[in-house]
Amino acid sequence: IGLVMMLPYFAYVFRFLAPTNLVTRIEEQAAQDVVAAATERDPEAIVDGQQPAISALEELTDITSNSIGGKDKIIASRAVDAIKDFVVRYLEVKNRAQPEWFKIGDGIKDNPDFVAMDPESLRELETDHTWLEWKALRQYLGIYAEAQQEMPDINYLIAIDTRYVAEAALAKGDRAVVELAFRFMNSYLRAALNARAVRTAYNVLNQYRLLVETMIKSGADDLAVEGVRHMIYYG
Repeated sequence: IGLVMMLPYFAYVFRFLAPTNLVTRIEEQAAQDVVAAATERDPEAIVDGQQPAISALEELTDITSNSIGGKDKIIASRAVDAIKDFVVRYLEVKNRAQPEWFKIGDGIKDNPDFVAMDPESLRELETDHTWLEWKALRQYLGIYAEAQQEMPDINYLIAIDTRYVAEAALAKGDRAVVELAFRFMNSYLRAALNARAVRTAYNVLNQYRLLVETMIKSGADDLAVEGVRHMIYYG
């Protein structure tokens, strides 16, 4: 009877520890923490709330990298999508964030990605209110480089999810994030061209095209023209 009673417990444990469920919990918890911290009135609480967001992005990146190394496409894809879902949910509440949230606080300024940047670039991230989106897309770029040879399908997904982030930002009128997405889409193209990865370059350009079409439909003609200029340059 005792063994039979333990079966539901073990079923719960295995379900709780399933990698895809773990990824979902990390993303949902991070999104809740960011919403709470960004809209907090206490400046110290805002600064303390920045670190969990960075940690969640890096944790999802580690899961993706380990999955790529283990040839587990399902988990890698879910972790990549989780980063996109996290950023999109953040963009929905970004306009309610306190001004202190957009400053790179003491808890994250020592992060290797920020330490490696020059002061002018850091000020630009603060001025444009894009440090969190930049960090997320920077994680995508690292995954992209790692998956180039091992699992190119992940690179296709990264290009798709970057487009989704840009479209979500465009819907909110956040042009700085759209321009940031341009920069990283260009980095994806450069990496594909340098590696002579024709299929990857084709897929990235296709996502570029879809993004520009969304800009045209949204009336953002100047951004669409900029996107076409990038496409011509890399073409």
